[in-house]
Amino acid sequence: METNAAADVHHLTLIKLCYAMDRFFGSVDSRWEAGQILTWPRSSMHMNQQPDTRSCGVLMLISIKMNADRFVETMQQMGNMVEERKWLLSEDVMCDFNEARDSVKDMLK
Repeated sequence: METNAAADVHHLTLIKLCYAMDRFFGSVDSRWEAGQILTWPRSSMHMNQQPDTRSCGVLMLISIKMNADRFVETMQQMGNMVEERKWLLSEDVMCDFNEARDSVKDMLK
């Protein structure tokens, strides 16, 4: 997933990164079919310019979460970054995959 401008500017770099990831996956998983990642569809996502020089990580994590189960074409406008950071933390802490989730729930009782 890449922003529209990045798609034009970094197209060749993206292909090289995909090739490197494909080789890596093949080295750690004998079932991996070489060249597989290069056939995956790619799309661009429109994202508004970040409002400051500190929120890029929050925007990146939210866009990854939004696209984890489907691809979206437009990133929603982010509101209050403090609230967005709180949402990310609570989303990850209470995630079913968090091994410490039960301990966190016990602390909240």
